[in-house]
Amino acid sequence: MRILSWMFCFLRPSFGGGGGGGDSSAELRRQEDERQREIYEGTNAVNEIFGGNIYGMSQPGVNEDTPAWAIGLMSPQWDVVGRAPGQFGDDYYSSIVQAFRDYYTPQVKRQHGDAKRAIQFNSPSLQSSAYARKAGELAQDYERSLGDVVDLSLDAEAQARTNVENSRNSIMSAIRSGSGAEEAAASATAAAQSLAAPPVYSPLGDLFGRYLTTWGNAQLAPAYGYQPTGLASPRSRSSALTTVG
Repeated sequence: MRILSWMFCFLRPSFGGGGGGGDSSAELRRQEDERQREIYEGTNAVNEIFGGNIYGMSQPGVNEDTPAWAIGLMSPQWDVVGRAPGQFGDDYYSSIVQAFRDYYTPQVKRQHGDAKRAIQFNSPSLQSSAYARKAGELAQDYERSLGDVVDLSLDAEAQARTNVENSRNSIMSAIRSGSGAEEAAASATAAAQSLAAPPVYSPLGDLFGRYLTTWGNAQLAPAYGYQPTGLASPRSRSSALTTVG
């Protein structure tokens, strides 16, 4: 009897979690589950705005026969349950490209028309070889400038994608560092408003000014709105076609 009593006393601390070891583990697990919940809820808040996977909580292996005490021992698992389109889909990036082209293409065409009229006005004959040469050079510069508009519109789209992903990554980093779901949603909303603001473009530089100063044309240039100094090179797109954010 004394031997059984001794064995019971020796084993008793393990019954009911005596000593606090079980309670400590359960609390650590609860804290980790709460941290994961905050991360995924914050992720959902960001993805609702920026686009991306939406997560829901499940407990694999749980069914109608699983006892309640067993469910409580299982950590939840987050699974993809859907996908939010967000505000920054293909339509958004297409609008960046189109807005750029809509702003600059008409200006390129207007400058080309001014330059074409200038060389016609100053040519002694539209049948001369000098006029044909200048008209050919102007046509090449015009096509090159239209191509620059296309290229730079795609650059603007690429920069917009970079800006969106940088904003998303910054907010997601804050979430992983402990930012809550509400704070993440507020940050995502503010970032989205800033990213969706209309772009501000710089004025178009002088693309064809050299055609207005050929053959002693200095007096004609002001009539077409060109300044006699500070003209940008028609072959330097960086000085003529740029955007400022």
